[in-house]
Amino acid sequence: MGIRHRIWWTLIGVILVAGCTPRPGADPRPAPESAVWPSCTNTNERYRVSIPPRWKVNSGSVLSPCSLFDPADVSVQHGTEIPFDIAISIVREPHPLHIIVDSYATVARVSEAAVSVGGHKTVRLEVYDPEAGAGTPRLSLHYLIEMNGETLVASTWDVGSTPYFEKKAVLDRMMKSLHFLSPLEPAERVNG
Repeated sequence: MGIRHRIWWTLIGVILVAGCTPRPGADPRPAPESAVWPSCTNTNERYRVSIPPRWKVNSGSVLSPCSLFDPADVSVQHGTEIPFDIAISIVREPHPLHIIVDSYATVARVSEAAVSVGGHKTVRLEVYDPEAGAGTPRLSLHYLIEMNGETLVASTWDVGSTPYFEKKAVLDRMMKSLHFLSPLEPAERVNG
């Protein structure tokens, strides 16, 4: 192998290693699949979901408690929309599942699967929007959960400080843990 090839492969190796360096202050080790995650309860939507240790949830002053999730503090101002840089959101849309699924018709579907979340009919949908502008997500993952004529939408986007692949893995695990409370179960708010 010539000197040019060795330099080329060394340069590629340096670039790959540099690209894999974790963010300052981030724990480079993902939580093991067997790690126990604390849970929080959304008293309005009547679900309980597990969240990664050290992640923060919203207090419920603007949106229902336990509906916004991020490694950093979570806050939304009155009269504003949920910012895309919040890692994960779970919100209720007042439309049937098929209407919500159809609302993604203008973007490319990366993947789509019928699944069940908490015993409810769900569509897991990852989409790509090539027309997205700066600061607007191009890739996003959504769980569209049928809720008696309405839809609970759990989402993450490819913007913000947490890498998209990490947020997707967290959202997938959260949806596996999501439990809807029966009318007889107490809905006290439990965080941690």
